[in-house]
Amino acid sequence: MADAVFLSPSHFSYLFKQKTGISFMDYVTNVRMQKSVELLKTKMRINDIAEKVGYQNRNRFIINFRQYTSYTPTEYRRNILSMEEAPDEK
Repeated sequence: MADAVFLSPSHFSYLFKQKTGISFMDYVTNVRMQKSVELLKTKMRINDIAEKVGYQNRNRFIINFRQYTSYTPTEYRRNILSMEEAPDEK
């Protein structure tokens, strides 16, 4: 990204954090996690989701996802999404 705007990586990171309040890597991780939450609503395999959102290492994806949601992707899919699909009880 820094190359695209003709800045050194460290200067780009500094300016990004100064303007947004978060580091560029934290921003990228948040975008990846938001997309992975959406993809977990599909039947796509977790390995494929990890790759699609930019992770080459499945374990790093799982670690980051757990930090973001407090659940592993499998737990999130099984527990959180199943609660969203349950009909309201009255």
